[in-house]
Amino acid sequence: NSCKGNYAAQLDLLDEWAEKTLFMGELIPNFAPDHGPDQFGAWMGSEMKFSPNNTVTNWAAPVIEDWDSFLPVTLQEDNPVWQSVLTYSKLMKERGKGKYLVGMADLHSHMDAFSALRHPDKLCMDLYDTPELVQQGCREARAMYSQIYESLYAAGGMAETGTIGWFPMWSKGKTAAVQCDFSVFLSNEMWRKFVLPGIEEEVDYLDNCFYHMDGKQQLIHLDDLLSLPKLDGIQWVPGAGEVEMFDKPWREVLKKILHAGKKVIIYGVMDLEAVKDVHRDLGAEGVVYEIFGQSRDEIEKILTWLKKNT
Repeated sequence: NSCKGNYAAQLDLLDEWAEKTLFMGELIPNFAPDHGPDQFGAWMGSEMKFSPNNTVTNWAAPVIEDWDSFLPVTLQEDNPVWQSVLTYSKLMKERGKGKYLVGMADLHSHMDAFSALRHPDKLCMDLYDTPELVQQGCREARAMYSQIYESLYAAGGMAETGTIGWFPMWSKGKTAAVQCDFSVFLSNEMWRKFVLPGIEEEVDYLDNCFYHMDGKQQLIHLDDLLSLPKLDGIQWVPGAGEVEMFDKPWREVLKKILHAGKKVIIYGVMDLEAVKDVHRDLGAEGVVYEIFGQSRDEIEKILTWLKKNT
């Protein structure tokens, strides 16, 4: 709706959401100006596509036919999606004062952006056929990151409010989710060549950040991630068809992350008894809970239990 200029209706919905939602524990009201998970790709010269049969997802139109004609990569300042994100951020900054923070946008950068603009299967082949051109594109896309972040930071008034991304953690400085979902397709050798440099640069640029590890295929990259000194933690997402990330089959993954001195996010917990089980197993140090309850009383009880048992 925002790309079509329908900001007023959306801002009204945000007012209603902020008024009717109870934010308990350490949860901070925030909303990001996101226009879709592939928006970073759109900012590089594509457009967002929407399906009339599905209102909850969209994608960037693939535009890379060959790398020679697409490079060099730059931020397309006149791209309508980019301009809309900036406009939306500024409007939320004014409308949300005293009600919610403007969140940092979802930044699926470098290889994730190219996965959208090229298509994952073609990009996989390009890593063998034209690796030098892909690496050039990655270097150029990585150079856009700070430019994009600073623009969103200014538009959302984050110098005054601090920052919060789609992870529910606030930073006095600069934070965002660091991620590369395309990593599920890559061997560790390929990942180190094409993805890790971008992850390292983003982690070094930000003051605080978690890595969104989506898919059990990414576990082969976990040791490399845990070796990054400035990375605060990992949000572990096993992937579709797997048991919940806090269930016992994944406890050793969570413990490995904690033993490396990083933090973990325990999310999606609907059964609050499960919180107690996880807490007894993992302890309190470095564990952040993102839990959902059906009533204020239910949440107050689990918060009291956590304080008493920590």
